[in-house]
Amino acid sequence: MISPMMTVSADTPAKEAAASMLAEGTCSVAVVGDDNRLVGILTVSIQATALIEHGVHHVPVVNDTRTSRGR
Repeated sequence: MISPMMTVSADTPAKEAAASMLAEGTCSVAVVGDDNRLVGILTVSIQATALIEHGVHHVPVVNDTRTSRGR
């Protein structure tokens, strides 16, 4: 059985997203916009890199240009 991917909105605070990921035992979440379309993927690796480079308050969402093909 395949479970639906966990999602967070683009304006979800990084700390809240990380807490949700830990609670669900997942290493990544889909970041969706107001229209519920994918705008990026947040991973544990991205969070760790942002923590090291920017501190705890800024975790960038990396847009994957592959998601915009065919539009």
